[in-house]
Amino acid sequence: MGIQSIGSPSSGEFTESALFSAALTAQNFKVPEGVTRLRISVLGGGGSGASYGYHSSPSSVSGGGGGGFARGVFSVVPGSTHTITVGAGGASAVASGAAVVSGNAGGTTSFGALISATGGSGGTGSTGSIANGAAGGAGSGGSVNTSGGASGGASAASNYGKATGGGASGNHFANGGNGGTISGSSSNDAASGGGAPAYYIPGADAPEVSTSAAGKGAGRNSSGDTTDAGVAGSVGSGGNATYNGYGGGGGAKASAVISGGNGSSPIAFGGGGGGCVVTGGVSLTAKGGNGGPGGGGGGAICASTTTFSATSGKGGDGMILVEW
Repeated sequence: MGIQSIGSPSSGEFTESALFSAALTAQNFKVPEGVTRLRISVLGGGGSGASYGYHSSPSSVSGGGGGGFARGVFSVVPGSTHTITVGAGGASAVASGAAVVSGNAGGTTSFGALISATGGSGGTGSTGSIANGAAGGAGSGGSVNTSGGASGGASAASNYGKATGGGASGNHFANGGNGGTISGSSSNDAASGGGAPAYYIPGADAPEVSTSAAGKGAGRNSSGDTTDAGVAGSVGSGGNATYNGYGGGGGAKASAVISGGNGSSPIAFGGGGGGCVVTGGVSLTAKGGNGGPGGGGGGAICASTTTFSATSGKGGDGMILVEW
């Protein structure tokens, strides 16, 4: 059912907790006997990126937006039940041939009528014009409400393909980071990195919000050229995010079957997946990076000239954390 105990939440008032970390639809949560206050955190699902199986003209696709977040403390009646829903991440968009397939939105996460967080929007695609970044979701009903990061936007230039990274999930520190953008002046195929969530630096004198290094393009073309291989997300290094478990996946560009880096996946909050562009060759597939929890998936585009397909990154599922 996607529920697990995660022990004490290190708070004087709240000593027990349960985490719902997989997609759920209309399940019941029963307030334990003797409990009159709950601290509830909700995270919406991330949107998936868009994909384009083959581009023969200027074309671009964007990643998905990150899920919103909310947290609050509520008075409850012992033994009462509340309907809970955990929003699923948007499913990958699969494209084969000369057609753009839009990404899918992430689902809304809610705990009854008390608190909720919407999912990120799905990525978009375009031939000959701009692919706008997908908006992040938003939290509501809590004392803390933050938004997921937007995916990067991309403008087409000359006869080239562009794919951007997804946005990161929001959390109790700050809004999620945005995926990297790609400008029209970039006259090569290009992919961008995903955004990263804010995090707390252990050992700091006071709670501090920081970010990992921005997600970067990790790909090279067959000649080893890194020109326009990718640009940073606003808040991983190339490939999968590794910085203390927090970060956005890197973008990737190559003349091979490759994938954008996956967003980070710590216990609750995730970075966006990197975009992916495959160039040249035959029978090639492009795969956008998947979002971490609540993170948006990366866009994917194939610039191969014969057999071609592209699968965007999946959005990360949302979550509910209940403490009492």
